[in-house]
Amino acid sequence: MQSFTSLFTLSLAGSSLLLFATVSHDWKAPEKARGQKNPQEATPESLARGEKLYVENCQFCHGENGGGDGPVAAMLKEKPNAFNDSGVMAEITDGELFWKITTGKDPMPGFAKKFSEEDRWHVVNYTRSFSKK
Repeated sequence: MQSFTSLFTLSLAGSSLLLFATVSHDWKAPEKARGQKNPQEATPESLARGEKLYVENCQFCHGENGGGDGPVAAMLKEKPNAFNDSGVMAEITDGELFWKITTGKDPMPGFAKKFSEEDRWHVVNYTRSFSKK
């Protein structure tokens, strides 16, 4: 019960901060970042590591299945992009995903200091996997 209460409190605090924030679907990475190649092969180990980080840090907004429909997403003015939309994902390079995870854009935090470079690539692999299911 204490775990649920802590999770609920954390979710509520984060939700209230995000209530009036927006996410721009026009958010484009610089060309150099878009061209960056993913050095991490999407192995089962990479996907498992990416999933762990995603569930702990991204799922509240981006949703359990990457549909941009997490419980906090409903409070945003603009819904986060859907990672499970193969059309959307075909337009986004791994380098662009990595750059967005690294830098963030309000309300999404940047994860440059929280995740290692290698872990950010694991998250790229995992988010990419939603459009392949």
